[in-house]
Amino acid sequence: MDNEKVIFKGKIYTVIHKYDSDYWEVREEGHSYNAELVHKSQVEVYVSVETKDEN
Repeated sequence: MDNEKVIFKGKIYTVIHKYDSDYWEVREEGHSYNAELVHKSQVEVYVSVETKDEN
């Protein structure tokens, strides 16, 4: 789970911890002190699309 990213409330979050109860502790990108506890059904997988510089 190395720096796993998800979408929650339309924003990118980092997964801090996954509990056995299917709740995840997540933190919004750029907000190092605010963590939220959310059910896994409330988040979407974040897929990063990297573009290759053709120069």
